[in-house]
Amino acid sequence: MNTIQKKRINKILYFLLLIFVVIYAPMSMEYFAKYFYSDSPRLWDNFFVWFVGEQHALGVGSTEIEQAIPYTQSRVPMLFHSIFGGLSILIAIHQFYKPYRIRYPQRHKILGRLQVIVVTITVIGSVMYLINTSAVDTFSGIGFHYLLWLLAIGTLLSLYLAVWAIIKKDVLAHQALMIFNFGALLSAPVLRLEWLFIGQIPNMTQELSNLYSALIFGYLLTPAAIIVSRLTDFRKQTLSSPPSKLNHYSPFLNLGLILSCLLYIFITYLYFDLFKTFDAFFYIIMSLIVMTFVGYVTMLSLNKYQKRWIAYREWLIHVISFAVLPIFILINWYFFTFFYTTQIAFQIAAMTTPPAIFGLGYVYMAYSRKRMI
Repeated sequence: MNTIQKKRINKILYFLLLIFVVIYAPMSMEYFAKYFYSDSPRLWDNFFVWFVGEQHALGVGSTEIEQAIPYTQSRVPMLFHSIFGGLSILIAIHQFYKPYRIRYPQRHKILGRLQVIVVTITVIGSVMYLINTSAVDTFSGIGFHYLLWLLAIGTLLSLYLAVWAIIKKDVLAHQALMIFNFGALLSAPVLRLEWLFIGQIPNMTQELSNLYSALIFGYLLTPAAIIVSRLTDFRKQTLSSPPSKLNHYSPFLNLGLILSCLLYIFITYLYFDLFKTFDAFFYIIMSLIVMTFVGYVTMLSLNKYQKRWIAYREWLIHVISFAVLPIFILINWYFFTFFYTTQIAFQIAAMTTPPAIFGLGYVYMAYSRKRMI
C-alpha cells in the first residue's frame, strides 16, 4: 500500500470515527444522570430500546435490572467515569487530526496535558466501582470483572508510557501508544455497538451479549490498534537487506507456530474432556484465534515477499505474541482454578490473557520503532 492510498484510508477512517465519537459522547456523559434525577434525557437507553426492544434493553438480564444496586452504590464515581470518559474520546479524536497538530502544536500539547488528567479521572471512577463491587456482582460475572481491571490498568499504562515517550522525544512510540490508548477508551462505545447486533439474536440477554462483546473486544483491541498504527506509519518500509536480528528469529518461527497450534489443539481437547461440550463462548474464542492466526501470518508473509522489512519486523513481534499466547492461557487457567471453578477459571484466562499478551507485544513494537528509522 503506497502513501497516497494510506492517506485516503486514514481520512475515511478518521471521518467514521469522528461521527461515531460525536454521536456516542453525549450518551456517555449523561448516562448516569438517571441515578440522580428521574427526568434525565436517557439518550442511550431510549436509543437502545428503539434498536433492540424494551425487554432486551431494560428487562431481566439488562444493566437496568442486574446493576441497579451496584450502580446506585457507585453512582458518584461512575458519574465522573461516564462524563470524563465521553470528554476523553472527544479530546482524543481531535488530537488525532494531523492538520490541527501541525498548525497548532502548542494547543496540541495543552490538550494533551488536559487529556492525561481527564483519562486519569475516568479510570479512577471505574476503579472505584470495581473496588465497591465484588466480582460476582459485576455485570456479566467474574471474567468480565477481571477484564475491567485489566482495561483500567492498560488504559493508564498506555497513556503514561505515551507521555514518557514524548518526554524522551520518541514521537513514533508516542503516536503508536496513543492509538492503543484511544482504542482502550473506545471500549464502552464499541461494546454498546456490539450489543446492538448481538442483541438481535433470539433469547439473548444483555448480560450474555455483554460477555460475548467483551470477549471479542478484548481479543481484537490490539489487532485493531496494529492496523491503525500500520496505516499511520509513513516511514520508508524497504531496506536494502533485512535487519540482521531477523535472521536469528527465522529458523525458530515456523517451529514456534507449529507448537502454538498444537497447544491450541490441546486446550480444545482439555476443554471438551472437562466439560463434555463446546459452548458459544468457546466457539467465539477459537474463531478469534483462527482469524488472528490467518491475519498475522498473511501480513507477515506478504511483507516478507515485498521485502518491506520494517513492517515485516513489526508483524514478526505480533506473530511471536500470538505464538506464546496459549502457554499463558494454560498458566492463567491453572492459576485461577485455585480460586474458582474450572469453567470460570477458563473464562477469566480466555478474556484477560489475549489482550494482556498482545498488548505487551504492541508496547514493545511501539518502542522499537525509533530504532528502525
